Amino acid sequence: MGTSKATITLDGEQIELEVNQDSILQTLIDEGYDPPFSCTSGVCTTCMAKLTKGKVEMEVNYGLDEDEVEKGFILTCQSHPTTDEVELTYDI
Repeated sequence: MGTSKATITLDGEQIELEVNQDSILQTLIDEGYDPPFSCTSGVCTTCMAKLTKGKVEMEVNYGLDEDEVEKGFILTCQSHPTTDEVELTYDI
């Protein structure tokens, strides 16, 4: 996958950015935002967000159970968009 447009709600602010090969979390950090995170290895769930549009692939997922994933929750430290556009919110 090439570049995806991401619309992200973080602390009430709507952010639009392009996500390339990096994770959603790393892209936010690189762009100067301060998203919640801790371990960055898919365990702690601090970076959890809810995907509301599009699809992502998580490299690993040690922190979310199947029910949470089915409801659209993702670990942004491990998530890479697989569709042209994704929308997600940290404000859950």
